[in-house]
Amino acid sequence: MSPLVFRFVLGASLAFNAAVVVTHLGFPPERASASGERARPGGGPLSPRLADRLGLDAAGRERLERLRAPVVAERAAFAEEAAAARAEMIGAIAAGDAVAAEAARTRLVDRQVTFQQGVVRYLAALGATLAPAERERLHAYLGDALFPGLGGTGHGAATPCAPPGEP
Repeated sequence: MSPLVFRFVLGASLAFNAAVVVTHLGFPPERASASGERARPGGGPLSPRLADRLGLDAAGRERLERLRAPVVAERAAFAEEAAAARAEMIGAIAAGDAVAAEAARTRLVDRQVTFQQGVVRYLAALGATLAPAERERLHAYLGDALFPGLGGTGHGAATPCAPPGEP
């Protein structure tokens, strides 16, 4: 496999992984309601998925929404920028311009890293606002939904992931 193709596949893989993380965090894209209007899942200002999993009360849901709003906006910006970079990269590959393809790939990967860092900051900030029992449920949810091979069971009864180097 050529280095250019490998990097393209790696960039696409990173973008896919971010999409999976975001989806599991309760950030599904908007969808049309029965009336045809655009509505967020759950019909309200916050998809209840994560809030319900954590057992948050009204005040906790409000804190979650405040923390979540910038990540949702960042996700939308990332999606647009990633789509443009992928299109540019594919066009450059089709034109045989390896330099332009590499530049687009680098922008895509750099943007992916920035977005993932934002998600990690969001999760850290969220964890800091939670009560111990809620934080434990967050860790279990992340272990099950996102990292089943790294500590979660994938069956709703995860333990927090062990730090690197620990069993």
